[in-house]
Amino acid sequence: MAKRVPKLYRVQFLITKPAEKNVKITGVSKVHFCLADNEQQVQDHVNKILEEIRQQNDNDPKIYVKNLKIEKLRFDGVFNFINN
Repeated sequence: MAKRVPKLYRVQFLITKPAEKNVKITGVSKVHFCLADNEQQVQDHVNKILEEIRQQNDNDPKIYVKNLKIEKLRFDGVFNFINN
């Protein structure tokens, strides 16, 4: 049986909340490198981070993910070599 080889993804996103008048917006900008089978798993990972940040901010439902960019990177087999 062949081993399942995960794909390497680069995900960039900003977690913020809508601007209020005369209030400076603060946000969390992140770049992650994820090993996953598909983009849905990467989105689930980002949603988990979003939920953690909401919990740290009294479960504020206005906090959301802005500018989500998921890019599949070329994986040259080094991981396969290390894993064997």
